[in-house]
Amino acid sequence: ERIASISKPLTAACVMRLVEQGRVDLDAPVSRYVSAFAPPGPASSSSAAAVTVRQLLSHLGCVRHYLVPEGGENPVEFHSNHRYETVAEAMKVFANDPLCCVPGEKRVYTTHGYTVLSAIVEAVSGGKGFLSVMEGMFRGLGM
Repeated sequence: ERIASISKPLTAACVMRLVEQGRVDLDAPVSRYVSAFAPPGPASSSSAAAVTVRQLLSHLGCVRHYLVPEGGENPVEFHSNHRYETVAEAMKVFANDPLCCVPGEKRVYTTHGYTVLSAIVEAVSGGKGFLSVMEGMFRGLGM
């Protein structure tokens, strides 16, 4: 089910759980965990591969948000009801798009950056993904 922006704090909690377990390094490049994340950087960026997990969590990774059609106000991607079977499939929506700024220099609210974080959770948890990590976290809290 689509749960919109409530998935961001849940994804962040999953990432931080993996950080706590020593399985994710906040300052590691995202490409360490998700090789498919290799957007072209802006002209002034030395390398898009340098985007860190911490930058994505803080909306400083410069991954674009939903596209707004020229002259329009409503982002078409936001209104999409397409259900992606995998995180990798969802990443195809923006995988070839350049970063919108130099990572770390500007805060850019992004849903797609959190899709990349979900891919990290999936990769590090052996493909089990978000729900598995959340279940483990809730069990650990006695819930």
